[in-house]
Amino acid sequence: MTDRQKQLLNDKPSVLFFKLSVPGVIGMLVFGFYQFIDGVFVGQFVGPAGMGAVGLIYPFSLLNNGISGLIGIGASSVVSRAIGRGDNEILERIFPVVFMLNLIICAVVTVFSIIYAPQVVSFMGGEGEMLTLGVQYMRIVIAGTFFINFAASTNLLIRSEGMIREAMIILGVGAVLNLILDPLFMLVFDMGIRGAAAATVLAQMVSMLTSVLFLRSEKSIISVSFNLKHISADIVKRILRIGFSGFALPLMAIVEIVTAYKMLDLFAGISDVIALGTIFKIFSLLLPPAWGIAQGMQPFVGVNYGAGRIKRMFSGYRLFTFYASIFTLIFWSVLMFAPRFVTGLFVTDPIILEQIYHAPRIFFCMYPLYGFMFNTLVLLQATGSARQAAVFVSCRMVLFFIPVMLIVCPFYGAIGVWIANPIADILTSASAAMALVRFNSRLKPDPEYV
Repeated sequence: MTDRQKQLLNDKPSVLFFKLSVPGVIGMLVFGFYQFIDGVFVGQFVGPAGMGAVGLIYPFSLLNNGISGLIGIGASSVVSRAIGRGDNEILERIFPVVFMLNLIICAVVTVFSIIYAPQVVSFMGGEGEMLTLGVQYMRIVIAGTFFINFAASTNLLIRSEGMIREAMIILGVGAVLNLILDPLFMLVFDMGIRGAAAATVLAQMVSMLTSVLFLRSEKSIISVSFNLKHISADIVKRILRIGFSGFALPLMAIVEIVTAYKMLDLFAGISDVIALGTIFKIFSLLLPPAWGIAQGMQPFVGVNYGAGRIKRMFSGYRLFTFYASIFTLIFWSVLMFAPRFVTGLFVTDPIILEQIYHAPRIFFCMYPLYGFMFNTLVLLQATGSARQAAVFVSCRMVLFFIPVMLIVCPFYGAIGVWIANPIADILTSASAAMALVRFNSRLKPDPEYV
């Protein structure tokens, strides 16, 4: 048993929170910050049309998140539980499966998206300058789909070992590089919005290479191999079954966002389209506290569940959720009390700013609930409760968010989009509580536990 395994199985949950989730939050903040700054550069140096264009292709960024979630979350759950029960065979066979799944899926997505980029951006409501900029940005980002997703998947593998600090450093390297390349490409090389996209892809290529090099080092217990003989249908099935909820979350978010843009296109104006793009960039800073803590919790839950230590697993879940609520409250307070300042980081036109600054505050008014929602989702994923996790994720989009928009927008315009999110957050938290009760009542030791 390695020192890392011993820590995950024996250290106090409060100690492990600072070892796992604090670096996770910092890493996600760094990652979110460079996306945030990327938006600031586009908003300041390309203009409102550029901000709107980036917002229009945001669903394809979520598609990348979905692919990496499908593979990375599924693989990380398999790995952490294997560590808990001492199954070294899985640790030797997992990497080539992750590589090939990324390669095959990303190749299909890349070819389709590059060919149909104009139609996609137009369908989302892009026209004129916004359409042109959106196509330019989308084609470059999509060309780097494999690098972006394989970087994310391998980073999740590193996290599944409990190496959260190392995963954070790797994210930080890519983030710092992106911050350097953004002004270089956009201003010095005069590439405009294409420069922002190119900076993102190159930074992710470096993150991918850094992750692979770390997995090859003596610090990692995961074997790096490109031997296709190590790929088995059983491992592929387990990864995809568990990872489906990780794919469903961004996929449903894409449906949600496409619907939101169509509602704004039909019942609102161009300033509201810019507002929604701004909301997505603000979310890049709101996501890290909640999601970083949840991801830090994942190896703790998976390893202890794999080792059959159920009471310890729940004790850690409660502690991590408590801290997540505190972190989200801090970030929520900044947005609630200074919405004009936060929105003004992306929108320089004072007339448009005055029209839209209230939208993010309404959209995220239930943000403190995210810690509970994300931790519950990760608890289900880490324990291999694939069906419950998928149902929990799907309910938010299909049953809560979209119906509110469809009902309210025809009568009240953009306000229907802004209020749909907090309503969905409240209902999703209630469904998360029910899923947790159901999970607890049916909980059994890991079926693969020996």
